[in-house]
Amino acid sequence: MLSVYFQVFALLAPMGCGGSTIDYAGHNTHEYFALDGQRSWKYRQEDSSIDWRLEVSKIETVMVENFEIVTLEYSQLDPVLLLHEIQWSSDSSNGIVIHGYKVEGGDSVEFSPPIVVATRQMMMGDIVETTTENGVYASTLIGVESCANDWVTDDWTCLRFSISDGVDNETSPPFVGEWWLAADWGASRFRPAEYAEPWVLSEALWSAGE
Repeated sequence: MLSVYFQVFALLAPMGCGGSTIDYAGHNTHEYFALDGQRSWKYRQEDSSIDWRLEVSKIETVMVENFEIVTLEYSQLDPVLLLHEIQWSSDSSNGIVIHGYKVEGGDSVEFSPPIVVATRQMMMGDIVETTTENGVYASTLIGVESCANDWVTDDWTCLRFSISDGVDNETSPPFVGEWWLAADWGASRFRPAEYAEPWVLSEALWSAGE
């Protein structure tokens, strides 16, 4: 059994002209990955050689200790083909966390401890590292960026995260890569490590009921 460590590396706040530091706790990360209610999202690939769309659907919610864990199912459309599932949680106490995943045709993987994508609050350049029995994962808040998509005409503002397993290729878990997360709606864009270009949001649905 490997020892478990959480390490959070935060850059020092930039110095102002007068030498004082900026007293700012950072972004409330859970607001950028909403999982409440009934939700689904559809995406297209920026790589024009990939002509099928991707659908992400919320299929299950369970409570485990102080986490409300939501399973999101990722499927190819036309024809429908299940690709993988990822178990996420997102709340004001724990931030954004990945609890496990399953690639279709493979075994389920449960992370102990779960992988911290974002702590409760983060600033640009902050890095969260999680060591599990399955490997070491590092998540970096790269910055705040404009993140246009095909669903709305106005550009959204996103927190851009990079998640790495130290390999970052087609053998990596499906959550490894880059994520552009928008307040209230989640991923406006995301690029798993196996793709050269991102998936771009083309449609999203939400209703209050479970």
